[in-house]
Formats: sequence, C-alpha cells, structure tokens
Amino acid sequence: MGLTQQQGCPCCHSREGGNPVLSLLNVAVLLIGLFSISTTGCKETGEEFSGLVGRVGVSPIANVTISVYDGVAFLGLDSDSGLIDTDVSNERGAFTIAIPDSYIGHTLIVVAEFPEDDGLTVEDDRAFYVDYSDVGENVRLDPEDGPWIAMVNLFEGLSVPVSITPWTTVAFHSLANLPDDEVGVGNLRYIKNFADQTQRSVAVNLGLAADPARVFPAVPDLGGDHPAESTNSLERTRDSAALTYTLMQLDRAAAEYVEATDNAGDDQTDFFNALFDDAKDGLLDGMLFGEDVAYFVSDGAPDVSGQEAGGVSKILAYITDNGVVDADELELLEDVGGGFTPDEGDLLERQSLATGAVRTIRVDSTEIAIVPESGGVEVTVIGEGLLSDVKAILATNTDSTTSPLGTNYTVDADSTGDDGEIMEARHDRVVILYPDLDSPNVPAAFRVNEDTEEHHLFLRFDLDGPDRNALTATRFAGAMTVFTESGLHILDARIVCLGEGVEVTGAMNVEAAVLDPATLDPAADDVYALELSVLNASGDDIDDITLDLDALSIFIGSDELVFDTFGGTEDGPVVVFPSAAQLAADAIAVASGDVGALTVRFILDGAQVGDAFETGDLVEIVPAVVGDAGGDEVSSADVAFPDVSAEFTILDRDNAPVITTDAVANDAEVEAGDTITLTWTLDVAGRVTATHRSCELNALVIAITPDGGEEQTIRVTRTLTTFPVSINGILLTGITVTEDGFDASGLPLEIVGDTITVSVTLRMGNIEGDVDVTLDAEWGEALSGFSGTASDTAVFTVTEADTPP
Repeated sequence: MGLTQQQGCPCCHSREGGNPVLSLLNVAVLLIGLFSISTTGCKETGEEFSGLVGRVGVSPIANVTISVYDGVAFLGLDSDSGLIDTDVSNERGAFTIAIPDSYIGHTLIVVAEFPEDDGLTVEDDRAFYVDYSDVGENVRLDPEDGPWIAMVNLFEGLSVPVSITPWTTVAFHSLANLPDDEVGVGNLRYIKNFADQTQRSVAVNLGLAADPARVFPAVPDLGGDHPAESTNSLERTRDSAALTYTLMQLDRAAAEYVEATDNAGDDQTDFFNALFDDAKDGLLDGMLFGEDVAYFVSDGAPDVSGQEAGGVSKILAYITDNGVVDADELELLEDVGGGFTPDEGDLLERQSLATGAVRTIRVDSTEIAIVPESGGVEVTVIGEGLLSDVKAILATNTDSTTSPLGTNYTVDADSTGDDGEIMEARHDRVVILYPDLDSPNVPAAFRVNEDTEEHHLFLRFDLDGPDRNALTATRFAGAMTVFTESGLHILDARIVCLGEGVEVTGAMNVEAAVLDPATLDPAADDVYALELSVLNASGDDIDDITLDLDALSIFIGSDELVFDTFGGTEDGPVVVFPSAAQLAADAIAVASGDVGALTVRFILDGAQVGDAFETGDLVEIVPAVVGDAGGDEVSSADVAFPDVSAEFTILDRDNAPVITTDAVANDAEVEAGDTITLTWTLDVAGRVTATHRSCELNALVIAITPDGGEEQTIRVTRTLTTFPVSINGILLTGITVTEDGFDASGLPLEIVGDTITVSVTLRMGNIEGDVDVTLDAEWGEALSGFSGTASDTAVFTVTEADTPP
C-alpha cells in the first residue's frame, strides 16, 4: 500500500508486511534528500507517506487549488469546516496532500477550485485543459466553472489515489442534494456506503469497471499541446484507459453540443456546469426535478431531456453517440493502459443501457409477488436509482433480512428464455420475467409448486461496476409464493383515489345522497375506486370480467354491510357501485396466462351514517370477479387461493386538510441591486381536530414576472439549498421553510403544526418597475389521496439604484 517512486512520490517507499523495501534508486533518493523536505507534499525523507496522491483533469489541469475536507465535519462548499490541508496541481494535474492517521476510516471530500486571471501578469494564470475534441486548443476554466469535487469513499492510510473530473463532480452533486430521509441529515450523508453508491452508479452508467474517483486518467500521446504519454504507473492501467475514453467522449460531445447551440461564447464548461445541475436530483436526464435545465434547452440545442423509449438517459446517449474516439486514437489509448477494462465494445454496450441514475438505490414496492403454476409472470419493482446491471435474486430463506442467506437463484442481464429475463431496467422501475419455476431448468431448491413455502425476492446492485463483484447493495423486494389451481384469480386489491391514481388507506367519499359513482369527475370530485389485479390462470381467454356481486363481501369488524349498484333493489345500501350497465361497460378481457387491471368506483351513502358506520371505522372489502370463458361462467370465488382484500378508513370530509396562504406585509420598494425577503404564512386547517390525519408540503413553485416581462418559474421539490438561481433578471438566493421555529432542509415536509412560513430571498438585478412574485404551495394527504395548491402573490416595486448594481 505504500507509495512507490513510480506512483508519483519520489521521496517515499513501499512496504510489504510492514517491512520497508528500498530499491537502489530509493536509497539514492534518500541519500540525496536526507535532510530536506519534499516539495511534493510528502513527509520528511525516510518517513512513510500517508495521504492523497491525486490528479485533476479531463486532460491534465495545472494551477488548480486542491482542498481536502473531512467528510464527517464537511458542511458544504461555502464552509471551511473540516478543512485538512491544501495543495496546487502541477503541469500534469498532479497533487499530493499528507493526511494525518486520525482520519483513517473517514470519507474525504476533495475540492478543486480554479483561479482567477491575475491581470497584473503577462502570463494567463487561469487553469485550462487541452481539448480532446480539437487537439492543440485550450479550454479555459474560470472560478465560476468550478469547483470540481471528488469523494474518497474511505481513507485507508498510506498512499490513496484520487481523481477529480467532471464525472466525480456529478456524483458529489447527486449525494449532496439527496433527501435527508434517505441519506441522513447534513454531513451524515458523506459516509462510505453513500459515496460508494453514487460514484459507482456513475461508473455503471459509463460502462466503467471501477470507482472513477479511485482511478487516474491515462494520458495518451495525441500530439499538439497534450502532455507527453503517461509516465506514472497509476496512469498506465486498463481502468485508466477506460476512464480517459469516457472523458474524451464527454469533451467531444460537449463541443458538439456547443457548436449546435446559438449561444455566443459558450464552451464545454457550460455543458459541464449544466450536467452538474442535472445531477442534483440524482438522475442525469437533462432536467432538474422535472424542469429542463436551462442550458439544455438553448436555441438550436439537440434534444437531451428525459429518457428514450427503453428508459435510457437521452443525455448520456447523446454523449455516447457524439463522443466518438477514432481507431488511431483508440490504439494510442489502449497502448497506454495495455488495453481496456472492460474492452471498448462492452463499454459502449453498457453505455447504451444507461438509466441515468447517479444516486443511492431505493426499492419502494413490488407490483406482483405471486407466481402461478405456469410461471412467466412479470414482477415489477418500483423505486429510484435503479441501474441496468440489476440482479434479481430468489432466496430460499424465509426471513426478511436485507441480504439473501444460503443459496439463491439469480436472474440478471445475461439471463434469457428458460432462465428468466430482465425485461426492462429504468431508473425508477425494473421488470423481471420469471420462467416456469417448476421446470427442470430451475435448481431444485428454487422450484415453486403447491408444496413450496414462500421464497423471497431481492434485488442486488453491483456497485463495483460491470466487471467487479466484491461490493454489492441488496434490497428486499417482496415475498413470492405460488398457487396451482386453474381459474380466475385476484392477485391484489387496493383502494385508489382516481385522478392521480394514488393508492390510499382512507376515503372521504361519503355522499349526502345516493349518487351514481360513474358521474363523478376526478378533476373536481373525490373519486375513490376498488382496483383489482386479475390473473387468468385457465387455459381459455376470459371476457367480460367484472365484479361478482353475489360473492363479494364488505365488513366493518364482523358486521357485514349492505351494498348494491346504483339503481339496484337493495334497501339502504351503505356502499354503492356504478349501475349494472356501467359495470358491464367497464368490464375487461384477460387472455390465458395474462394479468389485467379492473377498476370499479364506489361511494358511501351519507344517509346511512350513524346506522352502519362512523368516521374512523375500518372497512374491509373482500372482492370477487366473474367472467365468461367460452360461454361458461367462471368466478374467482371458485378458487381457494390467493385470499386478498382491500381496507380503508372512513374519513370525514369536514376534517380534510386544507392549506391557505397569505403574504406577510413586505417593504413596498427596493432598489436595484438590493435584496428583499418575501414571507408567506401557510395556515393548515382541518388537521388538528382530525384523528390520525396529516398532510405534506410537496412542492413550492415560485413565479416571477417583472414589469412588462413574461412569467418565469422555478419548482422546488427536494432540496432548499441549490441556490442562487437567476429568474427574469432577479437572483433567487434562498428559500426557507419554517415550522414551529425549525427550518426544514428539504421537501416533502410533513406538516405537524397549525402554520408554517415560507420565506423567499431575492436580489434585484438592473431592473425597474413592479415585480409580481407568486407562491404556489402544492400539498397532499397520502392517507386519502386528497391534494391541492395554495397560491398567493406579493407585489413590490424596484427603483433605480444610486449606483448601478
């Protein structure tokens, strides 16, 4: 682990088993420098170096100030908290910074800042890199083009390599902006596990096999002003060659993008900076929390927003397609590293599957976790941060641990046909097709038949890249069991609030009079429905599948409720479904072996309140469906498995959470160049007296309209710290959301008090006249699916400043 002379520190030696091993050259160096201090940041000659040995660059970047922070104490790029030491990169982008042994085991944040040009000197003092897209040309790096950042996932002591590039900066911005409830508050997020996941998710998208922050870029001898071919041993590896390949792709694609836009004076750094903004929501898709990154929709720019049809990130596909490395350059690059890991073909193939997720991995739910006798059921896993190299593991253990125990059966990207298959891998969804799990092709321990107990499904994510298997993240995704009976089966039943399609645990659809649920408008009314996932496990196609009212049951506790269709013959129905004609019109057909979704609206008759139920009661619907199989009637009530039901709590409409907002009086005038803070009070009504009710503030939309100008907006749905942002010539420098005296760090925010305040701080540009600032506060209640937007506008006047800003 020691730093050898080839590794870039001529004053240090390596060790094996704790014993120094000195070559003749090492001895000579020690004799020459016995009483001197190394100029490369090492300890005194004869001592073993412990610290960071780094590189910064696309191609090497000199004259960059490097600062190293302790991840435990790091409070952000605007704070010196946790600063350990600094250095300046040399002409090869190299730096060394000694790190005390007390930091062993910590994550380190390594920040590269670009200097301003000193106008008093003839020489240009700014940093630059030599353009791969136009060999011999330089790309200037001004202070506003940085900083670039890398995370050392774990400082082990002795010599630890670190590389700072745009790709490592993407990983940092993703982790820095992830929600607190996923990665911890403040600096708790900068730990090894999260640093691993974000940086290596970047690696998976790029097709790399190693953490890009731990690999030095290779330096191929391309001629022009590029530095000579790599001389350091850490620049002459197969991983180094692959990393430089992706940096060449990035530089060339950025240059192509710049050429396509109508912007004057932009260069690759504008593309990089937009990419950094794009990463702040954990997904490289040309957008930030659903809104286009401004530079990526410049006039004349190619379309890089969103995903392609298969879920591949458009912007990463653009970089792959436009960052072509020609055969001669590829040969020079391979010569430096002795080849690629992985080779170019595999690297490009993996890039073609890039989901764009550059964040930690989250699994939220599985859509179907029951496998019928024939197999072939698709299991859809919903989450975020999902990658193309996902492995679905079927485990034989029956507990819900977060990693499989004992043997397992895996379906991955290489599985096809009888082995199962990954049908789709997107950043937020993975679809796994399981084969017939009772077939001889499946190992005996994983057979699924009528004698099988539950198997557990896990998703495993390879965090060391496509060619490494030492480090994985595994998430439990649900239990899988089996039924073997032929017929019509209900796999899943849930209550949803239509319009948004949100699954809920409560419903407010108590109507004063009996209504036909089919006449309700989800855009204007609270419309609740029973949603059923129906499997046809018979050998025939089944048509006209609808509710089997003769076999369906509804309970409050042990008391069975009366139900009927609208216009039916039952006296005093508590639950009312659409008319018989409407149920027939909404019926579905499901082919043999397929799964279909049946949605049936319902209301609760307000005339029965007090007789049958009260607010807060739990209602259970035990559904059944009936259909036509070639003239024969089949019902899910005729099969014994699975046994599913849907539950919801009756909610009082009068106690629905409602947010209203009013702007607090603000100064009516402000001078150009000055700052103003606008404050709104959001009052939460209907929550305090409601049992077990809550709602969340999900998003804030700030719209700014200057005098005579068009409205421009920014929508905030996660972090409250990604500022400043320029809107219509006004700089939005911060948003603060305060509840009970405490500032929130991000959204969504559960509202636990009566009121919250939202403060928006704006710095005026060189503008004059009235400015309208509208706040839209989007909120929702997960329990019922109830949601809304509270809106209010503040108006102030900007006057001309005595001194122009």
